Amino acid sequence: MAMTTKQQELNRIKQLVKQDQQDGNQLAKFYRDALVMISAHLTTFYNNYATKTGLTLTEVDQEVSQWDLEQFKLAVDTMVDDPNPDDELAKRLKMAYAQAAISKRHMMGAMIGVGLAVASSRADDFGQQTIVESYRKTYKARANKPAPTVEPTKQPVSDYVRRVWLHGDQMANRVQQVLFRGLQRGLNKQDWQQLTKFKYPSQARESNNLASEANKVVTQLQMLMKTKKADTDTQATLNGYKALGGYAVEMVLQPGHCDLCAELASEGPWLIDDAPNIPEDTHPGCRCSFIMVNNNGHTESSLHDDTGNLSLA
Repeated sequence: MAMTTKQQELNRIKQLVKQDQQDGNQLAKFYRDALVMISAHLTTFYNNYATKTGLTLTEVDQEVSQWDLEQFKLAVDTMVDDPNPDDELAKRLKMAYAQAAISKRHMMGAMIGVGLAVASSRADDFGQQTIVESYRKTYKARANKPAPTVEPTKQPVSDYVRRVWLHGDQMANRVQQVLFRGLQRGLNKQDWQQLTKFKYPSQARESNNLASEANKVVTQLQMLMKTKKADTDTQATLNGYKALGGYAVEMVLQPGHCDLCAELASEGPWLIDDAPNIPEDTHPGCRCSFIMVNNNGHTESSLHDDTGNLSLA
């Protein structure tokens, strides 16, 4: 069987890191688009209610009007483009409508909640597809045949989905609190522009800015998806090697690897079933990998020497 060299695996790791960056950018785009739309709807609200001195808690801590309700429904219709939202999104839409009925201030917060929930729904779908497709692609590359099942992705995908929504709720709460604190102080036009100015996740954080607050969580979501992809890629790699009749693997360190990974790699090679779990045994986002080791005709039961150590001599 053809063996993958360390250099070939290093080249593959570099491609995975590049793809991780692209996937992370797409994930961030869902929230970027949501924040741009949220800011536009909130600004319509601001322009209608702000006085010469700006917008304060006094103006917005009042009962909602018919115009408010119409604007909120318009905002929801604009942001939610799925006539049949999934259960998680539908649940948050229901809560947003209840929140919006309390006061103008709560309605503004509900707009934030709706927009970010829509982004989380898109991140949910995208992440699931990306993780499963990554497993299929890696398995085929290792075993030279399609994966017979994607069952190994079930737990990583389930964990990803659960945490995407938890992070999304955390993001909505944090962004809402930035808005509410601003309203409590009072927001003149310049304050409002600072509040709603868009910031990319890679840009320096700014206080009293909705996007900066959201980006604190966006970077966590990017790492989450990268980690879950690495998890399923490791499983696909080891399962693919098993399908080839391989017995043992050694670790290939990604460029710029950490001391923890270097120490772990020095303990190899391992029987496939005893191999470390990357990234669970290394660190979040780890892209170190494995290559199959030539077993020199040994059977699996004869790969250990008299001391119990793995021997491929």
